[in-house]
Amino acid sequence: MGSCPSRSKRDANSSSARFQDDNSRYGRGARKNREANFQTTQLTNVCLEDNTLRDLTSKLEKALCWTSKHDMCWSVEFSESVNELLVDACRCMSDLAESGDYCTADEIVKLILRLRTTWGNEVFEHLNIKSFPRERIETKNAVILAGQYFTPERFYDHDDRLSRLRYFEVREAETNEFMFTYYLECSNILQKFHVLCLSCSGGHLQIAKYGKNCPSYWSVREDMLKDFLYREDCALVSQNTDKTTLFRRGGCLDDWVFVDSDVEDDEEKFYRDEALDEILSAFEEALSWPKEQNHFPNSTAIDTMNSMFGMATSEMSRLASENKFTEADEIADAIVELYYVWGEGVFSSLNVTFFTREEISLNRFTIKVGQYLKPEPLQERENDIAVKLYFFIVYDMDLEKYVCTYHLEYRDFSGMSAGVYFLRLKSRRGRFQVASYGEGCPTYWKIRQDVLKDFSKRKRTFISC
Repeated sequence: MGSCPSRSKRDANSSSARFQDDNSRYGRGARKNREANFQTTQLTNVCLEDNTLRDLTSKLEKALCWTSKHDMCWSVEFSESVNELLVDACRCMSDLAESGDYCTADEIVKLILRLRTTWGNEVFEHLNIKSFPRERIETKNAVILAGQYFTPERFYDHDDRLSRLRYFEVREAETNEFMFTYYLECSNILQKFHVLCLSCSGGHLQIAKYGKNCPSYWSVREDMLKDFLYREDCALVSQNTDKTTLFRRGGCLDDWVFVDSDVEDDEEKFYRDEALDEILSAFEEALSWPKEQNHFPNSTAIDTMNSMFGMATSEMSRLASENKFTEADEIADAIVELYYVWGEGVFSSLNVTFFTREEISLNRFTIKVGQYLKPEPLQERENDIAVKLYFFIVYDMDLEKYVCTYHLEYRDFSGMSAGVYFLRLKSRRGRFQVASYGEGCPTYWKIRQDVLKDFSKRKRTFISC
């Protein structure tokens, strides 16, 4: 549909400017006449605006029966009429938004959505209309075209878990050159999760999170404008970058979004994705399940927990493959927190002693990594303290057989002054010590690195077995 025409300035505003100029030139008598004329003009403008709104509402209501009056092939005339109607609606909603009349603007949106319901999907598919414009917003150096999808639009064609609901397309005011787009997105992995993101050729940046409930258009609009105006102001005050160049290069996050500024931003934003935030949000909500649910843990809670743990494993595996170790640790920490809040008794009743941290694919081999929820005792000599903290089980997928297991163990032998952490390998050929870490527990990523390094040396031996 393209952008709707620019709004002309209101007659009341231009009349006000002329009125102020005349005051400086004429006496008090002339000023009174001007005041009377100005008030009359204001009242006339209000009447014109009301008539415009009534006309638009009437057109939208009459449009509900358009498909019954047009041939089923939907002529060019029909297509042009639909486009003109949506553009007129956008112009009216822009004026209403500017004056703060959000409720009336929402009523127009409801009428437009009724067209989709009444006409049916086939009409809109034929017209290739997936969204409608809601508003045209002008800033110092940009024009923002806001719109809403009639139905959730997939962000990626191959993935139905992430969809777009609304958009705010940013263009440079002087050249109309596209810069980037804000989207209200909804992911649906464990449960619905809504976020406002900035999308362009340089990547995907999360701006605001709303949780499982869809926010109103006006809440999203407010957050979008707050973010954009901040970035616009940073661009204008930047002393080392030409403003025009900065805006025209805005298609890339690296070139425009991250603006150097001497002012520290308390709301510093990082690259994050919806799947990660949705999983963290789900675990946070699950903390209160024992208090909120009867007969906890019930079958529904157990099924949901199993689903959450499965999604957590997939997400930690993906994050690890992208070297996003901090984000993966956040999920692991959320699971451990769940264990401590629910209590050991709940997990013991479910016979859950560990969670799968990651599945690593190494061509024909797969390594399943687990983290114990609490140290797992090793049944050895009575006077020794020996526990397992992590395990790495290796499988040969070609032969479909078990290969070996690595364990991070902590041992406090009788007579020793302090315990020691070891990485040990257990296979058909025996037990081997792979690494020793002393008294300090190593990070998961250090252990993982040592396991992968050691296995790369031994895998030929395992293949020949």
